[in-house]
Amino acid sequence: MGNSVGFLFGSTLIDGKKASIPTNKLPGANRAKPIGEWNTYEITTRGKNITLWVNGAVTAEWKSCEVPSGYFGLEAEGYWIEFKNIKLKEAK
Repeated sequence: MGNSVGFLFGSTLIDGKKASIPTNKLPGANRAKPIGEWNTYEITTRGKNITLWVNGAVTAEWKSCEVPSGYFGLEAEGYWIEFKNIKLKEAK
């Protein structure tokens, strides 16, 4: 597939083939705030590793992501969702 994998929408590459994103949730309490309150998410990528922080705690980690660059997407799993203050920054 090279660098032009196209849009994956809910999928990623596993062993070079398009596949569902694996569930890599860490054990722990639900970090989401009640309906109507804003949650803070931080997604960090370092090399092939991706870490998801929700409201100040790591909730999921993915090791060896095979897609070196491209688009990212945010989803709501079937619920209405709004985003604000989205910031991207490149690590130094």
